[in-house]
Amino acid sequence: MTYDDSAVSGSGWSTFSGVFLAVVGIFNVIDGFVALFRKEYFNEAGLVFENLQAWGWAYLIIGIVQLVAGWLVISRNEAGRWTGLVVAIISMIVSFLAIGAYPWWAILTVVMNGIVVYGLTARWEK
Repeated sequence: MTYDDSAVSGSGWSTFSGVFLAVVGIFNVIDGFVALFRKEYFNEAGLVFENLQAWGWAYLIIGIVQLVAGWLVISRNEAGRWTGLVVAIISMIVSFLAIGAYPWWAILTVVMNGIVVYGLTARWEK
């Protein structure tokens, strides 16, 4: 196997993480809007805190921050990497706490955020 000096080592992971972070952000924005405007899709009694309005706003804010962080990661911004890492972990926790309301969607977002965390920590170089 030969090493190609023209390729930036780790740049594939950076791009992957940024794009995937943005996709998870889009999912969380959708989740937030649905929680705010289509309450019938959720089992509100299954939430740890039974205020679906607060969950909707939380997901909406997390999703917007993830979209911005995804753009920053794609731009190879170090602040974007750390913002993305923190917001992905927060999103994993929030999704886990909401697993009773919509289990399959919550599991999907936990897994996707886990992939983002792996991508942002496995191999990062400017």
